[in-house]
Amino acid sequence: MKKITAVVLCFVMLMTVFSTALAQSDIKVTFNGEEMTFDSDPVIINGRTMVPVRKIFEELGAVVAWDANMRKADAFINGRYIAFIIDQNFAFVDDSIAKLDSPAVILNDRTLVPLRFIIENVNLENVSIDWDSNSRTAQITVAPVSDKVMYAATELPQGSASVPSFANIVEDIVPASVNAQDGATTYKYASDKITVREWSEYTMLLISCGYKAAESGDAVKTFIKDNTKISVEFPQRGTLNITVSK
Repeated sequence: MKKITAVVLCFVMLMTVFSTALAQSDIKVTFNGEEMTFDSDPVIINGRTMVPVRKIFEELGAVVAWDANMRKADAFINGRYIAFIIDQNFAFVDDSIAKLDSPAVILNDRTLVPLRFIIENVNLENVSIDWDSNSRTAQITVAPVSDKVMYAATELPQGSASVPSFANIVEDIVPASVNAQDGATTYKYASDKITVREWSEYTMLLISCGYKAAESGDAVKTFIKDNTKISVEFPQRGTLNITVSK
């Protein structure tokens, strides 16, 4: 009888959590004023807004990986490593362990993590978050960086100040080759200074300059601003390909 009672109580508690999460599907998230769309709705659990980890990190320009064996989501952004383990009340931030008010969970086959924790730990001074209780909206803002940082030593494409130079990330580096074809120009960089960190930092620079994430894959990210499309490919350590098309 005691075992049956315990099972029933656990079931009731789980149903309460999930029904509460489902009932809060009206939660919205905006990125620089534009509402974001998710394949799994944001919810509030333990007083924290939870969002799909891959979507929010990639919107910020991070590189994201999933470890199925450990049930762990890894993200690399601006030289920082952040990891969440499902159902654990802590996260890894570089070499430290940080407590979470609400652990990462899986809902609708998507990993959801606390949004504010991400924004406050991505190591980016120009990113902030606010909460509008009236509209139940989490508002993410990426403030523009200075013109000096945005467009110093611009060479992508030649004679234009619309595309930030990769030289902002790695100084004294120039393309190993430049190939123009079918309206697109690809700048190929080769240097032992280029790692996943530099790839992540350049994608974040694009976002800071007003570019919006359009597509992403395991080794390539695409951004769009006005009539300019930029694809940033990191096929392997030491190699980076930046393709600019109009």
